[in-house]
Amino acid sequence: QQGEPRQFVTHWNPGISDANRVPFAELPQYVLYIVPISLPVDDARSLNDPLESGLTEWAQIYPGQGLEQNTEWVRYNAITLDGQLIRVHDRPWRALYRTLTNHNESNRATMVFSPLGGATTTGVSGAHPGFSTPQDDGLVRIGYVDPIEIQWPIVYHARRAIDFRGDAFSGTSSHAFSAGALVVPCHRLEMDWGRLGALSARVGRNDRVALVGGTQASGTSRPPVDWHSVNWFAQRHGGDDLGDSSVPNPAATTVFGPERLGPYPFQMVAFKSSVNELFVGPAERQDFLDTRRVDRVVKFPSGEMPAAYVEAAWFGGVNPILGDYAPASGFLDDVAVVERFAETTLLNTGIDDSAMEIPVRMHTRLHSYGPLGVSEDLTRGYPRFGGLLLVDGEVIAYRSYENGVFAVAEDGRGLLGTESRAHADTARVQFLPHVPAAILSAPVSSLDHELVVQSVGSLPRFGGTVLLGQQNPEVIHYTWTDLLGTSLGMPEWFDPEDTQSRGVGLFRGRYGTVPQGATEGAPVIWLPFRYWDRYHERSDDPELSYYQATRRESPVYWSSVQWRDENPEPSLLALRVTVNIDDAGSFADDPAKVPGMFLFDQGTIGDQPNRIDWQGSTLELRFATEYKIGAFDSISFLSNGWKQAISIQDVIINFEGEPRILEERRTNR
Repeated sequence: QQGEPRQFVTHWNPGISDANRVPFAELPQYVLYIVPISLPVDDARSLNDPLESGLTEWAQIYPGQGLEQNTEWVRYNAITLDGQLIRVHDRPWRALYRTLTNHNESNRATMVFSPLGGATTTGVSGAHPGFSTPQDDGLVRIGYVDPIEIQWPIVYHARRAIDFRGDAFSGTSSHAFSAGALVVPCHRLEMDWGRLGALSARVGRNDRVALVGGTQASGTSRPPVDWHSVNWFAQRHGGDDLGDSSVPNPAATTVFGPERLGPYPFQMVAFKSSVNELFVGPAERQDFLDTRRVDRVVKFPSGEMPAAYVEAAWFGGVNPILGDYAPASGFLDDVAVVERFAETTLLNTGIDDSAMEIPVRMHTRLHSYGPLGVSEDLTRGYPRFGGLLLVDGEVIAYRSYENGVFAVAEDGRGLLGTESRAHADTARVQFLPHVPAAILSAPVSSLDHELVVQSVGSLPRFGGTVLLGQQNPEVIHYTWTDLLGTSLGMPEWFDPEDTQSRGVGLFRGRYGTVPQGATEGAPVIWLPFRYWDRYHERSDDPELSYYQATRRESPVYWSSVQWRDENPEPSLLALRVTVNIDDAGSFADDPAKVPGMFLFDQGTIGDQPNRIDWQGSTLELRFATEYKIGAFDSISFLSNGWKQAISIQDVIINFEGEPRILEERRTNR
């Protein structure tokens, strides 16, 4: 027992030998071995106590950032009053004894030591193989084999037998540490829902997680949250029966009998820092309890609903002086509020990166605590006429749905900047109601002014913007839909100088994109936008978007015009200003060919106004923005030119006219 003296034989007389004349000093069962079974820890109270849990526990020795490869896990069965972690279970002790002494009746005295701790056998076939040099066994592990275990293999075999420091379960190895190395507890997380956690969250190395005290939250109070990064983890896929009534003290099961690790499969997780709050899981499994009401580990990003109501939400950066969050300023592009009418489902089988069918489980509902089979068809809310799915990060367009199978649209894989890739069985499948889409029911060319679709669905009925095509997609404005909801339309534009030309869609190729064709079954995807791109040269259609200033005078001499403008992206945005005096021509005409019409693109030329020098009564001044190629990045979606517009300020029109008396009143002097 601890603190009591013992006597050991450390040296045998060379003349003492066994019946085979092998000296006792060379027989493994007569050698004195010193095997540490305890580890001193400064604050052992912060670690899990096997006396309370009735289970074997683990602690992590963390050497610090950048030294993670030296991480070591320690398996222990008790904590002494002075803070020692002890490995005291009967079974690993017996395994250690057999390993060191080769203790069995058939070959008790057949192994003798060789140099460097190896061993050889004499006389008995199939005897102890000896202390072979440790090899990389191919298991997932962290760290490396310590050089001392290569020099003295017996150290390695003894460590593996007792499973104390760097045990086999954790996949760690044992190393030397300096005083002050951080020792943190290892935490058990449940892992038995859906194929050992494959259908729910599992953590891994370097994952960012949050420990959330859900039991301390209410309708208005926020739960405590402790953020951490996972340093290492291990999984156990079995379970122990903890209901052994023959054992009066459950804690004794950590010392005698089968070693108890836990009643369910679990993940054992250790972080890179100490946990600052107290988080306690439920005493028993509560599978149908909302996980937001229990203490839990949330893997980021989780997508879980808020656990508390707040009157105002803040976002921004941390104030380095006050240490609090400073509100951020900026523009909000778009806000979409949608009702979820289609539940999340799961893949029914794995698919590759070219699969054209997406089979799903129609009767498996995904809860916060894992999947659950139900009798109802969970896919009844999915539109049958097409839409967008999110499958583990890949956006996929489907053209139809029937009996648990989505038919993928033409060029419908890896949309909106995502990558087409393979997905494993049980991957999550979510319908994207906030990104409306339609499927073409007829081919479309690069000139067409109408997109015929299976159904407009949730696309805006009175005009909007859509993406067409996967490779360098085209941005299209449409200005109306038909009564049946099967087409997206826009005006046609005809070249005024070519009476034989075919009409083309007025708003094809917006924001500098290139008009393109598409086959039947291709997706048309809604795109939020900030400013319309409704400019088209030599067009006077009422659907255009522009700013117009009109000045009417008695016949005057219009001498010049000038203005100030702010162009946020001069390389991507251009200003087109057309002047038309007394309806000299149509705005669909070429100003260079019509007397009385002028085209400008700058407010001033060398600090001088734009010269007009034309007589007339009515001057119309029309400002429009043209988006150049590159304003919309159709590959990486990183360009911001299409989100900008030119602002006009201080428009000045100069003219000369003869004096006129508008009102006369005679008075007596």
